[in-house]
Formats: sequence, structure tokens, C-alpha cells
Amino acid sequence: MSISIESSSIEQQSIPSALLNEHQVCRYLGNVSAKHLYNLRKRGDLPFVSVGRRILYSRIALDRWIEERQQQSK
Repeated sequence: MSISIESSSIEQQSIPSALLNEHQVCRYLGNVSAKHLYNLRKRGDLPFVSVGRRILYSRIALDRWIEERQQQSK
């Protein structure tokens, strides 16, 4: 008797990452430059997370940051 077990590991599933790296955030914010992203972070304007030596950005925090900066046309 042979039983076939399908592996359903996290690596095989397509799960959107909650944390984005610098390159992903540059694209997410409309192709801003890495230098502009760095300046936003250094001024304390953009929320980020340090994980070891890596700088990552929460997708939820970025969405909130964008929403706070939306301007209404007059």
C-alpha cells in the first residue's frame, strides 16, 4: 500500500511578504530613487524596521504613510 502525500510547504505557496526590501519599496512608491528613499528614512519621514543589518519596510505601514499624505484637489 502506497500513500502519496503532497507537500504544502510555505516555500511552495505564493504568500505576499509583509516586509519589503529597498528595491521593492522604490517600485511600490512609484519608482522613487533609492537615494530619495534613504533621505526619507534618515529624516524620520518613512517608517522602517531593522532586522539585523537589513532595513525592511512594512507594507501596512507604507500604506498608512501613503494614506496620511494623500492630498485633496481644490
